[in-house]
Amino acid sequence: MIAHKSLTLGAGLLVLGLFVLFVEVSGENLILVFMPFLMIGCGLLLLISPTLVPSNASHAVQFIGEYRQHYCHAIDDKSIFMGIGDVELDFSHIALPSGDTNLKIICLAGGIHLKFRSDFAYHIRSRAFVSEVTENGQEQDFVVSTFKKSSRDFEISGQRLNIEILSFVSDINIQ
Repeated sequence: MIAHKSLTLGAGLLVLGLFVLFVEVSGENLILVFMPFLMIGCGLLLLISPTLVPSNASHAVQFIGEYRQHYCHAIDDKSIFMGIGDVELDFSHIALPSGDTNLKIICLAGGIHLKFRSDFAYHIRSRAFVSEVTENGQEQDFVVSTFKKSSRDFEISGQRLNIEILSFVSDINIQ
């Protein structure tokens, strides 16, 4: 069902982009000339995206919408690719394997909500053009800079979660 929606949306963007390109190719407004190329590119990306990332448990891809996951079992290294939307991850009931577990979130613009229990060992590193980080009700804004946060006992813990966030614009909420 989701693949059908992606194909329909991709085909629609492709047709719309080709139409606008045909109408505006001789115009002098550069935004209207380059906008169709962007729409064509997005349409092609949505049409071929299922083949870009293998469909296994270590990757999750979603272009628009929400990705929610409540972890109860141990996880392997994982990558989440999000276009525009929210990523909500609940680690309050997870049992991590010994050693380091890596989680990478790559998004264009997204709200990232992370929930941990108090004794959980985690390290968060976020690189974004603009990001707002909210932790315990306190907000911090970062522009073209890196945000790093480690839990209290991260260095001495035997079970650690490393989270790397790469985005253009992000709103990170840590609970």
